[in-house]
Amino acid sequence: RIAQIYMSGPTPPSAPAPAEPDVSARARRLRRVAAGRMAGLRLVLDRLEDSGNRAAVLRSCEAFGLLHVHEIVGLRPSQQPRVAQKVAAAAKHGGNRRMRRGVGNGGEKWLCVHRHETAAACAEALRGAGFRIVATVPPPEGDRSDSWHDARAAADAAAVGERNEALAQLATAKLEDVDFGERVALVLGSERLGISAEMALLCDGAATIPLFGLTESLNVSVAAARYSRDHPRYSRDIAESLNVSV
Repeated sequence: RIAQIYMSGPTPPSAPAPAEPDVSARARRLRRVAAGRMAGLRLVLDRLEDSGNRAAVLRSCEAFGLLHVHEIVGLRPSQQPRVAQKVAAAAKHGGNRRMRRGVGNGGEKWLCVHRHETAAACAEALRGAGFRIVATVPPPEGDRSDSWHDARAAADAAAVGERNEALAQLATAKLEDVDFGERVALVLGSERLGISAEMALLCDGAATIPLFGLTESLNVSVAAARYSRDHPRYSRDIAESLNVSV
């Protein structure tokens, strides 16, 4: 008996139970990000023509805590075939896959992107959700020089004139003076023509980012980042639904 015990050796310890995956860190991060999402501020992209800009805008929106982005994808009647094909391809596929991943860095998958064929449909959806629609515009022209934007917009002079007349009727505030105590949707126009005439006619006000150098406008993706970042983070709808304190 003693020989048997000696030969058999000590009783092997029981195998430890497999450790449960540690998901607490990821869970905490997801809850923190969800709690920080702002349901009371939305950006509207009015027919952007460059897929790289679009991806960069969406990346900034996600990084600064926005949840909803609206996108008008229908073509302007005056758009040239080459531009129309570019816009249609970007709207259908979200831009070149490699560029989308490189510039957007996957940010779009964490956003709710609402697509509309017309400005009227977009405005109806926003007003139905209780949003005030605010156009984003360059600073007042003052002694502005003739720019290459003017030449690019020459073919759309009638539409640009109608748009400018509509914007002239709106009260324009500096970004820091915009009342974010209510739900606000900020509209960003295309790189070439800015906000469309049909969208300008539907806006309730306008906002601008003051510029102090000789540059007369910002790239649309830079403007989107500034508008997304520089405002009070007052909305906590999702935080309340999750019972998370921020």
